[in-house]
Order: sequence, then structure tokens, then C-alpha cells
Amino acid sequence: MLTGIGGKAIPFMIITDYREHFIGNSARSVTIASDFQFIAQGITAQTKNFKIPHPLDPERRTLVHSCLEGPEIAVFYRGKGRLDAGEATIRLPEYFEALTAPGSASIMLTPIFHPGQKPCSLAASEVADGAFTVVGITDSNSAQAFFWEVKATRKDVAPLEVEPCRAD
Repeated sequence: MLTGIGGKAIPFMIITDYREHFIGNSARSVTIASDFQFIAQGITAQTKNFKIPHPLDPERRTLVHSCLEGPEIAVFYRGKGRLDAGEATIRLPEYFEALTAPGSASIMLTPIFHPGQKPCSLAASEVADGAFTVVGITDSNSAQAFFWEVKATRKDVAPLEVEPCRAD
């Protein structure tokens, strides 16, 4: 057990490759000097940031990114498609419906503008059998290219308690 604020125990497990590891505490942070996997019931923080090597200067710089947050536990998938004769079918990962709650998916479409082509408005069906269909609403471009994003609530975990009472 790891002891947290107020002496409360925090259950955790570290799975390693059995090499020697160092855990140190400095300036309110914990440093792990080797690869590991941390498994916990949940991580609570005002923000969840991470550092990655800068793709243009990995030896001298890092990028700091943050996690997307919201009042639900969800997943997202995104990609690019193109209408063929005014229609396109987008297949999601085979596990999508096993992981997500029925009817929770929302689909966002963004037509891609190319100079000299008239953009076409788009609409999407609901997800069924691991896929959704995109159609052109207008006849202006039956080969319209588009970006798509699907967000859906996970069904393998309990819903997030968004406004719990304070425990103090």
C-alpha cells in the first residue's frame, strides 16, 4: 500500500521487467527511473499532463500535452474518408460495440475544401454493426473528402460520479 494525503492508503501495483527500479520523491513529484506499468482504481487530478519528446528536436526539447476531459468516461476514434457516388461506409474497430454503450456514439463530420470544387454538406447514420454511413446532402460533390470523429461512452466501467460530495 502507498500512503496518500491524510494517511489514507492507496492500493497500487507496479509490474516490471524485474530490473532494478528507483522511486524518488522531489518537489511533490515521483520519479520512476525505468519503464513500468502502474495500475490503480483511478487517478484524480485537476489536470493530467504528460511530456513527450519534441518531434523536431527530441534531444533538447519536450512537448507538454494534456488529456481531453469531460463528464463521462469515453473513447474517441477519428479518420478521413471520401464519398463514392455520394456515399461512404466507415468501419470502426471490431471491438467498438463491445466497448461502448449502445446509442452513446456521436459522429462529427468536417468536409475538406479543395480549390475548384464545390463543398458538399454531409450527414451520418448511427453506428450499427461496427460501421456508419456518410451521405452527401447536396449533389454539389459526389466525391467529397471529409474528416470524421466518433466519440462514445464506455460500457465496461461504472459511470463517472460528476458531482460527488466532498469527503473532508
